[in-house]
Amino acid sequence: MQGINIFCRGKDFYRSLEDEISLAKKEILINVYSFQNDAVGKKFVHILKRKLSEGVAVKIIIDALGTHHTSEEISRAFGENNDIVRVFRPKDRYLKQHPVKYFQRNHARIFLIDRKILGVGGMGIGEIYNERQDLVAFVPIADANPIASYFNDLWELSGKGDCNHVSSLDYSRPIPIAQGIQALISTPAEEGQMIYRWTIEQIRSAKERIIIVSAWFLPTIELVKALCDAKGRGVDVAIVTPSHTDKRWYDDFRGAVMPRLLKRDIVWHGTQEYFHQKYFIIDSDWCLGSANFDMVSMNRDYELNLCGPGGEVLQELQTNFNALINNSEQIRHAKIHWLVHLLEEAVYPLFEAIIVTRR
Repeated sequence: MQGINIFCRGKDFYRSLEDEISLAKKEILINVYSFQNDAVGKKFVHILKRKLSEGVAVKIIIDALGTHHTSEEISRAFGENNDIVRVFRPKDRYLKQHPVKYFQRNHARIFLIDRKILGVGGMGIGEIYNERQDLVAFVPIADANPIASYFNDLWELSGKGDCNHVSSLDYSRPIPIAQGIQALISTPAEEGQMIYRWTIEQIRSAKERIIIVSAWFLPTIELVKALCDAKGRGVDVAIVTPSHTDKRWYDDFRGAVMPRLLKRDIVWHGTQEYFHQKYFIIDSDWCLGSANFDMVSMNRDYELNLCGPGGEVLQELQTNFNALINNSEQIRHAKIHWLVHLLEEAVYPLFEAIIVTRR
């Protein structure tokens, strides 16, 4: 594979993923939030089993909540006696024994082929991703060891009830993996919330523009203030979200921060078509991956993003942003449930206190 490839539909990404898997000689590591037992999922099970028969090492991690309907089926498809598929924090073992950790989900996407090619983004494996607007970047990397170590940490955390694995990897800083590209690895521990720290530091130092494209938008109060302060400095701030997600209660609660942002003349666009992309552009720097611009992704879950300056990735994301804007309407008035509006001052900080992991 030459250069960085960005895919916005699953059907295109899956063709490239299949090609990269077919070329694998030693190892295939896949970590996804959702791996469905549908036509797409069965196809990749077949492809991966064939690579196993060729002597290629295969490890797959799937999140129990994200794949709650089919996780056991996917595991059985590879053989119950083979330690090939691990399920991250199943409900039956974690909800009662470790209720707090149960809700700290593995939301990262990792497609690591022979420790040479890395796929990062918002897609899992399933028919739902074929046509839905989403984003995955395939990147040739020079140093795959940090990503492989992160995968191993998630693998150990997906073992038999092990929720106390201690990583040897330093999650508290961006990690170079290729020329001009760094990995931002996030964990629930406050010192491991690297995506959050990168984002708020970039927003606080922004000079010209901030672009936020996120399927789910539920920022901390600190992030809301940073956006408002940036706008006050003369920075152009634009937010693009779907007009509606598939969770109406979330849409109502998300609207609680709208009045603050709209009052500062921050531009908010809503697309009629639901999308699943997550990326941020701050001046000429970009950040993309699995994390939404919300406190659940940035302050509670296990996530993986990449960041870098300018280049072909920035051009691709700018083109994508322009296309979203052309198919959206600017939100000028917050439409929120009256009860949310009435209780926002008290409820939003309380919700944040519950969600955000602090030491």
